[in-house]
Amino acid sequence: MKKSKLAYMSVVLCVVLSWVIAWQLDGRQFSMSYFQLQIKDIYQNIISRPQELPSRKQQLDTKKIISTGGLGDHGDIFQCTNDKLGGIEDEQKSLIYKWKDNEGQVHYGDKAPKGELAEIVRNGGIEKDFFDLNVMFPSGFVINDFKTPLEIGGKAIYKTIAEYLSLESLYKSKIDIKIFLNKNAYDRFRERIAPNVKATVAGFYSGRYNVAAVLYMNSEESKRVALHEATHVINAQNFGNTPKWFNEGLAEYFQQIKVREQYSQALINQHWLKEVGGRYQIMSLKRLFSTDPEDWQVKNNSYLYANSWALVYFLMLPVNKPYMQGYMVEMNKNKCLAADAYHWFNGHYPGGVRVLESNYLEWLKSEKKKLSQRKV
Repeated sequence: MKKSKLAYMSVVLCVVLSWVIAWQLDGRQFSMSYFQLQIKDIYQNIISRPQELPSRKQQLDTKKIISTGGLGDHGDIFQCTNDKLGGIEDEQKSLIYKWKDNEGQVHYGDKAPKGELAEIVRNGGIEKDFFDLNVMFPSGFVINDFKTPLEIGGKAIYKTIAEYLSLESLYKSKIDIKIFLNKNAYDRFRERIAPNVKATVAGFYSGRYNVAAVLYMNSEESKRVALHEATHVINAQNFGNTPKWFNEGLAEYFQQIKVREQYSQALINQHWLKEVGGRYQIMSLKRLFSTDPEDWQVKNNSYLYANSWALVYFLMLPVNKPYMQGYMVEMNKNKCLAADAYHWFNGHYPGGVRVLESNYLEWLKSEKKKLSQRKV
């Protein structure tokens, strides 16, 4: 017992000193409530931390717990953000290669391995410093090569948004992501930081503490969830108080982003494409635009994620860029007020929401037809 208390006090002292210094350097006010929660989690995780990755069977068993739909509500009600991190500046970046070894494991590095086929996923040189990414593993076991693809994906997200907003209007983000390999530790953190988040979701973002949490399932799925949550951080910093359909729809859109050298593309989500108009009814735009946080608290809210993803994907098409860009600019200018999507698109889209909805339904019908033909 004495050794446990001594270990606990040592952890407290080290974390206090490091946090006070870090928060002062960041120019932020020290949060005692967040600190207390973190201390409890660190101590509990020391007791229950795993020594290795979950086995394949454990990964599959864990996935049964996760809802097959959306990722659930993402924590706190929005609070107007400050912009202490400032705008976007330049920084020197190194070249990054990606390759697979003989066992199919993906690796990243600044040097191409001999005898392996490698692709360049990031060119070196001067690049924009869009965000500070901190990936933590509270459960103890550190997953190699997890942070690099998140950095690459996060940069691709920011570069895409920079095509809609001017660099002068963009703000740098601080993205803290906790990857939990232990579900008990994840649940404890969720219950303390975001108690309104469902127990069945694989990840969430807390705007109050500006931290995202992800329950590790498998490498690819967990990276997609992490990119989804990172998008919420970027949205909060650059758009502020966004409508729920936009916030979740854009996160669903960007979690599918793929990068090859300097090019990136958000792949179509075939699962959602199949479900919208299939298992889930296609929502009218007036209904989707008017959803509020309470609507997303229902037991099965997957239809909201599916409809939000579909509309955002349509609006992100090149043909609709002027209108999505205008809407993003409006939110960027007024972060504390959620822009009324129905009135904005009704006044700016040619023919109003009626024509927007007609074009959207035609696109959806066309894409669903392509999907069915590919599967024949």
